[in-house]
Amino acid sequence: MPATLREDLRTGYWRFVPDTADLGDILTYWTSGTSGTMVMVPSCPEAPVKYLPVFEAALRALGIGIEG
Repeated sequence: MPATLREDLRTGYWRFVPDTADLGDILTYWTSGTSGTMVMVPSCPEAPVKYLPVFEAALRALGIGIEG
């Protein structure tokens, strides 16, 4: 698999969405990363749920909890 460059996302993020994806489910968010240049990133609805345990662990290490 070839490497993906930030420029690839910046100029055509839609190329990273599978043709079979339900476009009604696709989430997009903007990020500037470390470069400061804003890039729109496509994501599936499952991704934020998978990040939650990582965020909870990081916050717990700081003595902060998430409720709800």
